[in-house]
Amino acid sequence: MRHIRFSYRWAAVVTVATVAGAGVFTAVSAQAATGCRVTYTVTNQWPGGFGADVQVANLGDPVTSWRLTWSFGAGQTITQLWNGSFTQSGANVTVTNASWNGNIPTGGTASFGFNGSWTSANPVPTSFALNGTTCTGSVDPTTSPSSSPSPSPSTSTPPTGSLPSSLRWSSSGVLAGPKPDAAHSDVVAIKDYTVVRHNNAWQVYATTASPSQGWNLVHFSFSDWPQAAGATHTYLDTATPIGRGYRAAPHIFYFAPQNLWYMVYQTGLPTYSTSTDPSNPRSWSTPRNFMNSEPAIVTQNKG
Repeated sequence: MRHIRFSYRWAAVVTVATVAGAGVFTAVSAQAATGCRVTYTVTNQWPGGFGADVQVANLGDPVTSWRLTWSFGAGQTITQLWNGSFTQSGANVTVTNASWNGNIPTGGTASFGFNGSWTSANPVPTSFALNGTTCTGSVDPTTSPSSSPSPSPSTSTPPTGSLPSSLRWSSSGVLAGPKPDAAHSDVVAIKDYTVVRHNNAWQVYATTASPSQGWNLVHFSFSDWPQAAGATHTYLDTATPIGRGYRAAPHIFYFAPQNLWYMVYQTGLPTYSTSTDPSNPRSWSTPRNFMNSEPAIVTQNKG
């Protein structure tokens, strides 16, 4: 398991998508061009709670650290946040960068996500500020870089441009691998990760491979990705009602109408289990099949 840098988004079955544009990015130097665009998206919502994703696109000079502030308009509160840190005083929220995502080049983006609570309504915040500068969605015309021109301040729409001719990925070393124990001494591989943020930690479920026991499922949890390799593995064949036998390729999601978490996975027939707390692997229900028998069209076309 390797960590390739990208933005995580928790997409629930019942999704409410709301986008608010607009922002100015404050650069480190008073003489630098400043400008950014902020996109706030409600990724899912349920009675009393919601998830959100916030993306900041830097339109001005490169910055080495950032601080985003806004005020909620209906008493919402943040309960957990990832890819940054936050403080909240009443309606006022401040989010600062994590140790690894403070640098944003010109044309680059930074993003973070959070879960929050709401009561009577959940409107999108109407105003943002970056490093103390009110967000407008264009480059500040009062500042300009000494060595290169800034994007035109006369347009009210985001700048456009061609795609880069080449792309570059960055990857860490291996973050997590198989962890044999006394009951699973010959586990040789782990794959098919499904990941959600819950109880202020990453909850990971995956498939394990064993020459003697075949395919099964495992859970581990940690607060931040550098801790993944040291996390304790809980095998679902011995510690949960899911039990032994072929189980593979898990995928978990939250279903708001029932206030339940679902895990779907491969068995002889497509199967699912439910839980009220995905951070507790022992809470999953016994397997239930989606259908009583294999459809004839599947049987007739195997192989």
